[in-house]
Amino acid sequence: LEALEILNLSNNTLVGQIPASFENFADEGHASVYLGGNLNLSDPAPLMLCFLSNFDFGKNEKKCPQERNALKHFYESAKG
Repeated sequence: LEALEILNLSNNTLVGQIPASFENFADEGHASVYLGGNLNLSDPAPLMLCFLSNFDFGKNEKKCPQERNALKHFYESAKG
């Protein structure tokens, strides 16, 4: 999946949790993940997806809660 640049699964009838393996796209740094329109996805999204600049749920408070994101920044700044 190294060559995959866009994963667009939006407007389907996906149900349940967003697979943690989708975090692998965050390692690439330039990938885009689109899941909007899937109304039955569980909260929250995998943490690393929330830091992807092209994740359509990145600003969604239920999918990517700000307090969880802040904890990640704190952990990284403490060299944890």
